[in-house]
Amino acid sequence: MEYSLTGRHMPSQIAHQWGLVNTLTPAGLALDTAVELASEIAANAPLSLVVTKELVSLHAHPDDWDEARQDELLDQIVNSLDAREGAVAFSEKRAPVWQPLTQ
Repeated sequence: MEYSLTGRHMPSQIAHQWGLVNTLTPAGLALDTAVELASEIAANAPLSLVVTKELVSLHAHPDDWDEARQDELLDQIVNSLDAREGAVAFSEKRAPVWQPLTQ
């Protein structure tokens, strides 16, 4: 409230302590760190990323909780070609080749 009412800038260390910032980086390395995180995310199955974002949103709003929707989303992942590909790629010790999202 103090920062909102005064308009002061919040130091990054305080934002990190409060969970408003995930990672602190040395000066000049923010872009490299962001690109590294983006690459890590992009390596995951596109469908799982979409579904995970929706599941996190469902859990963030408990008043709108919809267990049936959660089950539907989880079924999409469990029964997807990507789930099979992930298991096969793991057993073959290779990187998975994920299905592109279709519009």
